[in-house]
Amino acid sequence: DSGRGRMTTEEPISVPEAVAVEPTATAPKKRLKQPTRPDEAEYKSQTEALQQSIVAHKKRAAELLDLMQAHREGRGKDTGELQEVKTKLAELRAKFNALMAQRREVRTQLESVTKSRDSVRTGLRDLRSNLKFTSVEAIDAQVAALEHRQAHATLSLAEEKRLLEDIRALNKSRATVAELTAGMGRLEADDSSRTSLQDGLRGLGDALTALRAEEDGLKARLAELQAEAAAKGATYPDWKNEVAQCREVCKQAYEKIKELRAENDERWAAYKVANAEWREQDAAERKRKYEERQREREARDAEWAARALENQPEPYDREITMADQLIKYLAKYSAPAEVAAVHKTAPKEMEGFKPLQKAGVSEADAWFLGSGSKKGKGKKGSAAPAAEAARLTHSLDILEAFGALSISVPITAAAVPGTLARVQEQKAVDGSKVAPGEVSEPAAGVERSEGSVSVGLTVHQGGVALDISHA
Repeated sequence: DSGRGRMTTEEPISVPEAVAVEPTATAPKKRLKQPTRPDEAEYKSQTEALQQSIVAHKKRAAELLDLMQAHREGRGKDTGELQEVKTKLAELRAKFNALMAQRREVRTQLESVTKSRDSVRTGLRDLRSNLKFTSVEAIDAQVAALEHRQAHATLSLAEEKRLLEDIRALNKSRATVAELTAGMGRLEADDSSRTSLQDGLRGLGDALTALRAEEDGLKARLAELQAEAAAKGATYPDWKNEVAQCREVCKQAYEKIKELRAENDERWAAYKVANAEWREQDAAERKRKYEERQREREARDAEWAARALENQPEPYDREITMADQLIKYLAKYSAPAEVAAVHKTAPKEMEGFKPLQKAGVSEADAWFLGSGSKKGKGKKGSAAPAAEAARLTHSLDILEAFGALSISVPITAAAVPGTLARVQEQKAVDGSKVAPGEVSEPAAGVERSEGSVSVGLTVHQGGVALDISHA
């Protein structure tokens, strides 16, 4: 195959073989399971219980040693619980006496408030017996009624005199009613204070009852402890034996803690060994899988390299092809007669487009447009420019080819020969960079892409012409 841009397929393509990597780790026959961490919950609970026992027995031994020291010094002391009961009894008695004093004070206040309430109640009863109306509003209403009767009714002299006396009596009773209202307020305040004091007195009674019950319980417990002490007859040798027992219990607890700690250390040591074996096996397995993936990756890379080598384009193939296209394209414009003929031919009509034609302009419109016909003032031969000065139009793919080869685009037909020579020189330069035997004749290229349109705009005296032609 001598076509450019295609490699021959008769010769076999050498494919680089993947480098064989010897696996450094082989898959184990039996997969180990990841070991479970030792559970220290039971170990911690047992150790904590033993430590609490040690603390309790040490505390009891210290108490006994204090008793023994006091016994040796001749200062007798009660046992811990007995002394605690006596202390609580003393505190309860002090609290009981304080509540009793508070209750006596509250009772005194209650008696005083009760006497004041009874006195106010008696006075109010006397005031209420001498009053017909017990409120200022009722008195005002009655006075208004009597005054209305005096003003609108026909009364005798005696009746009017009696009416005036009633009005004066009602007005005097206002002060008595005000005193009655104030006394009612004091009575309500005394009742409220009395109720509050009664509630407080009841609360104090309940508290005293509870303290008395608690005191009775402590007294009973004190009697039991005293009886137990008398029955046991606790002596110095008994205390000494109990101290020795406490020390023995603490010693055994220490030994048990050491055993539990040793067992826990053994479990952790076994776990660490098993975990190290599992980690080693897991690392070897992961390394084996990684090497297997690496071999597969190298095989794929070799295959892709072979494909890339097969499909790799020849060097400077694109530049030489573009140069061939430009040479064929510029050959059409190398002769001036052909260029003039191209510009003089009528453009082809495209579907949906119409050639631009100058419409007739009336004489009146010519005054405003400035395009009126001036007879006898034109130069001969000015309608058709010289072939060498004709402007060329190029399609976008031709412009792209000039840009790729870094060659200036010819604007007029006169610049075409020089441009054609530069294109041929560039093609020769690119061809010299290709090794001999690698470049064949260029394939039949397309002069311009199918369907491209070139547009030329020509300005001449008397109007504008638009040149549209298919490439």
